[in-house]
Amino acid sequence: MRFFIRDSPPHEPHMTPAEAKEETNLERPARRTSSAGASAADVAQDDDRLVKQVDTAPKKKQGRFKQHCGRFWLWYLIGTIIFLAIFLPLLFKVIFPAIVQRIIDDQKMPILGGAFFVVASDKLNVSLSSSLSTPLPATVDPMTMFLYNKDTPQYLPFANITFPQIKADGDTVLSIVNRTVSPTNDTELSNWFSNLFDADQSSLSARGEIRASMGALHMGAKLDKTLAIPGLRKLQGFGLVNMQLVLPPLDDGTNVKGVVTMPNWGILTLGFGDLAFNVFSGDSNLKLGLLRIPNVVLLPGNNTFAFTGELDIKGALANIGAVLDSQADPMSRGNLKLTASGNSTTVNGEHVPFAEVVLNSKKLGAEVPLMELVSQVLGGLLSGDDDGNHPGLLTIIGDMFGNVAFVEGILHGFNATFSAHSSNNTVTARTLLPKPRLTTRVALNLMRMGLRLRKL
Repeated sequence: MRFFIRDSPPHEPHMTPAEAKEETNLERPARRTSSAGASAADVAQDDDRLVKQVDTAPKKKQGRFKQHCGRFWLWYLIGTIIFLAIFLPLLFKVIFPAIVQRIIDDQKMPILGGAFFVVASDKLNVSLSSSLSTPLPATVDPMTMFLYNKDTPQYLPFANITFPQIKADGDTVLSIVNRTVSPTNDTELSNWFSNLFDADQSSLSARGEIRASMGALHMGAKLDKTLAIPGLRKLQGFGLVNMQLVLPPLDDGTNVKGVVTMPNWGILTLGFGDLAFNVFSGDSNLKLGLLRIPNVVLLPGNNTFAFTGELDIKGALANIGAVLDSQADPMSRGNLKLTASGNSTTVNGEHVPFAEVVLNSKKLGAEVPLMELVSQVLGGLLSGDDDGNHPGLLTIIGDMFGNVAFVEGILHGFNATFSAHSSNNTVTARTLLPKPRLTTRVALNLMRMGLRLRKL
């Protein structure tokens, strides 16, 4: 057995616990100071290890995500297939059609112009122009629009119009030209035309199905629009421009002719064919005659038409008291009032029922200055037709005397003498020669009345 003897520390004197603690506290700073260099190196190493840990953390997460996907990829694939199977039909069957329907509903589609021509008793020639605005380019397939009255409780279309294929891109014009259609409901067509005739602002309702394509994507939508149209305002401004008597009457009974004006306050051109109007005295039911206007086409704005007619002179003279009573109010203003109401509407000799129902129920009033009308009538009698087919009284009397110039000279002299006495001024025949029409009217007024009554 070996024994090792360790040197024991020198014997320290006995210290109290308080003294030992104080000595320990005094030794600690020295230890810290001596180990300062070693502590700094340890801190640097610790920082490097932290940086490496931070840099490698995303790589570890990516690796974990890859491991996760590699482990559960089948479930994710099944979930994606189920999601697409639900979402794609919803996208193409619900979301996209709803977007297209919203675009169609927001369209104003104002009517820019158009025309309705009656070409037969049961056919219309229709032209319409409107516009639409699309946010994306699209192709609209040919579509059929049904025209109807929105005020009718039931949906009863009166016509249908087929529009051609449209390439829509932004603001696009939608139009049809010279499309012949057959009315499907004459009553509804008459109701629509009656409202258009009376109203300041009318409307036209259209309904149909739209199929639009954007590439390989096809979508459908419903169109139901009520489009505003300026009305005809009862043809306010209808008037008699001039009127002349035709004596002797023609073989068909025509004894009056002239020109009327018909304003069209709307934007649609309306062609009615041949119109005939009954003419009444004032607001009464006393019929004075019949006017015929051929080939009436109302363009937007003012329109003038030549007319011919039959004036019932004997009937007017026989009821002269009723005529004067009906003209009492207009004559107080120096006017003569005539009222026209539809008699017939024909195209190529065929009556047009839907137009006759409306026009025969409407009344167009016109007031004409009395002296102007009398002057026009007398001027026509004395001067005759411009084409020379119906000579006036001046020509007839000249033929009786054998010298028209001689008769004109006598009348000019009579008028000069009459004017000189009435004005107490010297009037020469030279100053009156440019006014032969006024001279003859004054000179032959009584003669004309006598000849007319004798001929009747």
